[in-house]
Amino acid sequence: MRPWRSLGRRTLIDTSPWLVAGDETWELPDGRVVEHFNWVRTHDWVAIAALTTTGTLVLERCFKPGNGRVTLVLPAGALDEHETPEVAARRELLEETGFASEDWTSLGSYRLDPNYGLSTGHLFLARGARQVAEPDGRDLEEIELVELSLPDALAAARAGEIMTIGSVACLALAALALAP
Repeated sequence: MRPWRSLGRRTLIDTSPWLVAGDETWELPDGRVVEHFNWVRTHDWVAIAALTTTGTLVLERCFKPGNGRVTLVLPAGALDEHETPEVAARRELLEETGFASEDWTSLGSYRLDPNYGLSTGHLFLARGARQVAEPDGRDLEEIELVELSLPDALAAARAGEIMTIGSVACLALAALALAP
């Protein structure tokens, strides 16, 4: 299998760091040319399945404009410039929930949409999380912390109460990592 060859790319929208979009012309291995193939880039992000010292997972109930409703999510957020994924995960967990952990496991990094680009999500499991501070209320979101057992969090995902693919993927990979 041979990769496609880019013949040129142009940017049509640039509201960095949040969104950059454009189109690209590609030559396929058989010589055909595909013009105006759209691409979109958003910021890379982290999501954290934080397992507390009592065995519950820390989730957030908040309004997400893209979902148009209040929903449950795992703690998550964008990487700052020049920040590693684990540093971002530690920062986001502390900022959004006031929880911290010293036991971190990467659950992998995944492209949100391999055709159009979008972003890379870096997923983590934080074991032994404990509340060490109050959540940082400077964000735009109003957040209610919710602690659920792993089976209850998985049931919430299956019931559609957790609608964000990053949260669902992180939760599922955490369940696999925690399985005996």
